[in-house]
Amino acid sequence: MEKKSEFVLRRAEFRDAPEISDIYNESVATLATYDLDFETKEMRLHWMVEHEKAGYPVYVVEDRAGDVLGWSSLTPFNSRKGYCYTVENAVFVLASQCGKGVGKMLLSAVISKAKEMGKHSIIAKIDSTNQASISLHKSLGYEQAGYLKEAGYKFDGWRDVVILQCQLKK
Repeated sequence: MEKKSEFVLRRAEFRDAPEISDIYNESVATLATYDLDFETKEMRLHWMVEHEKAGYPVYVVEDRAGDVLGWSSLTPFNSRKGYCYTVENAVFVLASQCGKGVGKMLLSAVISKAKEMGKHSIIAKIDSTNQASISLHKSLGYEQAGYLKEAGYKFDGWRDVVILQCQLKK
């Protein structure tokens, strides 16, 4: 377990599924994800079980009271074998906790884990207007690798996506 100020970073446990789901559902109401539907806690638990089976980590940051404030994960970038050394990250933080270092702790954890797993690079796909997330990723070594115009549709409009990539140095 890693401690930083009043926050604790740790591997997620199945008991965290309800809070992880709540945080994700908060993001569904924003441009942090292009999901249009809320998920159930059972859906998130199933996702966590599958992640664990596949060996992909999920992390949480909690406060001193044990409340989960955010989560991060790695997933395969693409199912084709030639992409096996590239992963994609996800980072979601409660809106009330943004700007407090929670996202940085979570993203740092998945970068370290990807290196440990022998991965070569990490991809992040972020809405072009989400400057906080773009800045967070760039502060930890991600660089813009692409830009997709009108790749998503949400809130009655087409959305552009910035693709960021972190090349992992061994």
